Amino acid sequence: MRYVLRPAGGGVLPSFEPGAHVVLHLPLGDGAVVARSYSLLNAPEPGRAVPSYDIGVLLHPRSRGGSSHLHAHVRAGSIVECEPPRNAFALVPHAGAHVLVAGGIGITPLLCMAERLAREHADAVLHYFCHDAEQAAFLADLEALPGVAVHTHFGLSRDDIERRLAGIAMRTPGISNFYVCGPAGFIDAMRRHAADAGHAPSYVHFERFEAAATEDAGAFEVRLDVSGLTLRVPPHQSLLDALLAAGAAVRADCRAGNCGACLVTVQQGEIDHRDDFLLDEDRAEGRLMCACVSRSKSPLLVLQL
Repeated sequence: MRYVLRPAGGGVLPSFEPGAHVVLHLPLGDGAVVARSYSLLNAPEPGRAVPSYDIGVLLHPRSRGGSSHLHAHVRAGSIVECEPPRNAFALVPHAGAHVLVAGGIGITPLLCMAERLAREHADAVLHYFCHDAEQAAFLADLEALPGVAVHTHFGLSRDDIERRLAGIAMRTPGISNFYVCGPAGFIDAMRRHAADAGHAPSYVHFERFEAAATEDAGAFEVRLDVSGLTLRVPPHQSLLDALLAAGAAVRADCRAGNCGACLVTVQQGEIDHRDDFLLDEDRAEGRLMCACVSRSKSPLLVLQL
């Protein structure tokens, strides 16, 4: 579903750069509200206000409440609470070439990027992987883009996808910047093949819709140093959700370890880092963690909260 979000009171909205996303606050009943991030589809002229924020939402079979609420309840004229755009997945200015690689609904931020690159007559190519053409979102929009070479890869086995990703990495000159979005395993595969082909990590940009798959570290306890509150975080609950449920003042945005909005300071305990945001030196210092995906290797974490 494509949702066109306009100001309830009329007028225009602040501009944004390709790769940006908005956070919607969606009511789930019984007073519960979830925050979910969605990439913006439309590509405005730099610095110009826009009439709407357009998002594409796939109804996920294991929805955590966001996509199922939008598909079931939000219709033309509905009111939704939307935060201003943020961007942790921006295009690299003045890059020699751009290679966009999308898996499934990961096409949403890359469509916006492709439209901007087409407008700037940049050297750009887009690869779109999906189960089949019928499930490929915004295919007509992509095919209408002038100047951007669009390659579709439909109905492939996992081994064939791996081979295609390896080929994309091998055929691309070293000046190229990669932008990858899709399922966690798809992103990890593209990053691996790019590294094998000799591309520096700084040239591979990615955005996840979900946390990278890892084994669960089990339950642990968290003590909040300022309030003195002690929480138990069970195996299938994130530290972020436990903190929010307890009323702690923690920000939440991507919930996939991409953006760093939910960083907390650790005073005691050993962190099990599972994010894609912190640098190696930050991890080695052992003071910061992304509460949305990272966990504890020790029975107790003490946080500066």
